[in-house]
Amino acid sequence: MARRSSRLAPPSSASCAVVAGIAAADAACCATLGKRSRGLGMWLGPLLGGAAITLLAGVFSGTHGYQATWGVCDLAILASLPFVRRLDE
Repeated sequence: MARRSSRLAPPSSASCAVVAGIAAADAACCATLGKRSRGLGMWLGPLLGGAAITLLAGVFSGTHGYQATWGVCDLAILASLPFVRRLDE
């Protein structure tokens, strides 16, 4: 019988506190923000990606519009940069 490996990881708030060196209350806020933004991305990503594929299918005819999903990914990354920049302050 094969053994299943399990991954033990600290809670998100503990990870934020260790990585960023911040207080526990701020770490909980950091963890919550991370979970909410991940949830928002998982909800909006497929919707925006599907809309981009549909709208740009004629422009990117070689890939039937699927190349447009890279633009959605790029916009998500660019939208996160102001928040990442504030982490350094």
